[in-house]
Amino acid sequence: MLWDSLLIPALVVLGSASDGLARPADGAHQSRAGAACTDPVVRKEWRALSSEQQSSYIDAVKCMQSTPGKTAEIYSGVKSLYDDFQALHISQTDNIHWVGFFLPWHRYFLWLYEQELKTGCKYAGGVPYWNWTLDADTNAKFLGSPVFDPVHGFGGNGKYVRDTGSNTNRRLSSSSGLGQHIAMAADDPSATGGGCISDGPFANYQVSMGPGNSTKYNPHCLVRDVNPSFARSMLGRAENVQLLAQPDFWHFTRRVEGATLGNSCHSAGHGAVGGRAGELTHDGGLKDWDARRSDIGGPDTQFAYPYNYFGTSPAYKNVTLDFEMNLGQIGGMKKISQAMDTMGGEFCYTYE
Repeated sequence: MLWDSLLIPALVVLGSASDGLARPADGAHQSRAGAACTDPVVRKEWRALSSEQQSSYIDAVKCMQSTPGKTAEIYSGVKSLYDDFQALHISQTDNIHWVGFFLPWHRYFLWLYEQELKTGCKYAGGVPYWNWTLDADTNAKFLGSPVFDPVHGFGGNGKYVRDTGSNTNRRLSSSSGLGQHIAMAADDPSATGGGCISDGPFANYQVSMGPGNSTKYNPHCLVRDVNPSFARSMLGRAENVQLLAQPDFWHFTRRVEGATLGNSCHSAGHGAVGGRAGELTHDGGLKDWDARRSDIGGPDTQFAYPYNYFGTSPAYKNVTLDFEMNLGQIGGMKKISQAMDTMGGEFCYTYE
């Protein structure tokens, strides 16, 4: 899939195919492992930032989108630093979703993105997040969220496109591994956009890759299809309370991913903002689990138990803290244990 519904650009792009390359690119992040974390970066909710801080973040993202990438020799569609991260996620999608290391992998991915904002584009803050529980109560509140502001946010909805059954902006591409199993309902009455966005800082941005699992160069507009019904169903305060009430990591991550396919805050986060695959940078807000620093569980293989939604389960092993996650040319191989403490190892950040 694709970062086609870019909102707070930092995290989720879907795709397939595996990436066997794990040597960090030249100029990759420098390790601070072993150094004391005495002055952590503070990641704040979008509306807690001043207008100057919001502009600074957006400027840094646009800087990444206009700075030559480092992995073009591997992925022909890569034209920018931003594309490096899109290509990595596309290449890893069928390995990193509905598995026990879904959250730690994305934690490392987001941290690597934050490091590139700082080193490559001189961004001084932490990656912001969106507390969607503040906006998910009603359709009007969600559509009017500050993150969609054309001046102090990421721009609004795409132009409305009626779904006639062939509009691929409202479904996962059949060319991707996930798209073979999932399709969003045609002619969804809750869908409000579906076309190219026309305002905000990314109105003229050209997405380089996709749709589907392709990392070949295919420039096209950024689309957005805001769907408040997804937000109301799984992104409200009640669901957040249920998430945080889970007794351990295994139950927590299963609820994040969904006991049934598509019925989770993860899926709703994608669907609520829409786009070709409904991608949304939202997983950075799923941070409660870091207090359980030795608590991990779940399969190492996609769609294995308990995510065997299709009636069969491939062979799998349960992940442990020693399980190695592949962050490709950008981050190399990382053990889950290296992602368990946001104030230790390479990490030094917190949330406000």
